[in-house]
Amino acid sequence: MLPALFPLGFSAGGGEAGVPSPEAIDVNLGVPARFQYNLTVQRQLTANTALSLGYVGSNSYHLTRRSNLNTRIPQFLPDGDLQYPVRGGNLINPDVGRGRYVHADATSTYHSVQAELIQRLTSGLRYKVSFTYAKNIDTATVNGGAQARGNVGPTMHPYDLRRDRGLSSFDVRRNLAANFTYDLPWQNATSTAVRWIGGWQLGGILTLNDGMPFSVLAGPNQSRDRARNVVDRPNLRAGASKNPILGGADQYFDPNAFELQPLGRYGNLGRNTLIAPGIATVDFTLVKVIPLSERMNLDFRAEFFNLFNRANLAVPTFEVFENDGRVRGSAGRIIETTSSSRQIQFGLKLQF
Repeated sequence: MLPALFPLGFSAGGGEAGVPSPEAIDVNLGVPARFQYNLTVQRQLTANTALSLGYVGSNSYHLTRRSNLNTRIPQFLPDGDLQYPVRGGNLINPDVGRGRYVHADATSTYHSVQAELIQRLTSGLRYKVSFTYAKNIDTATVNGGAQARGNVGPTMHPYDLRRDRGLSSFDVRRNLAANFTYDLPWQNATSTAVRWIGGWQLGGILTLNDGMPFSVLAGPNQSRDRARNVVDRPNLRAGASKNPILGGADQYFDPNAFELQPLGRYGNLGRNTLIAPGIATVDFTLVKVIPLSERMNLDFRAEFFNLFNRANLAVPTFEVFENDGRVRGSAGRIIETTSSSRQIQFGLKLQF
């Protein structure tokens, strides 16, 4: 009786023996490093109010990125650009397939101006207002899930990081956050009716910020580099804006601003040139502490999240073309939101 034979480890379809798709990390992986610097000036405006204004910046090196090193062998054109052959052409290493490789050569720079106004408790009112105007540029952004929905992950050209230098997927140009609480008076009034009106605490949080960047992708593997993850960007039409925002959920950007690049080449559109919709939310709280006895209080709380029920739109569909070159009907369409609808909750807590 013949022993059972194990199937070929890297098997492919159609009776062909496949090749492994490697997952590798640079053996000389550098330790990520960040240099931070800041300068802040603070001024007291009143006895309980202070204003601070500062600059905050940083430079980061040896950041990780992912790419597919085993592309097809490119041809270099007279203008210095490269082109992958439309037909034929082997992978750089034909003994392995398309894989993912982790480098540690990405960089990032961050510059911001930050202002903050704080008022300590004065006549029942306290508040804080913070505003940041910033710009974050990098050559790769580590996938941040919901925090950076426009991030596509791998580097488009594994050997030329200059093509991917652009706004970070975490870049938020303007960010305003404000909160306050106000204690209504008359908590210790002698009249029972007035005491019920008094003793309430109002609170709120306002958040306003610009959207994060995202890249438009061609859709098909027009470059023919045979990358494992297709992140080809198209060409920008002559005279068109690299951020052709129309607004609205049906077609947030104009797909006609882009065109498919010639076969075998990467497009000239930069990375993260479009800006997604911003966020605006208002949260509100209402709190009342009701004394029941000397040692017992009833704490009532009402909380309203996204009070005005604003639909904060997410990143649109950013793949523009079908395989035959037609513009996709879903290009630029937004089907999700980044925040929930209005949420209201009530709570009672007995303290003794």
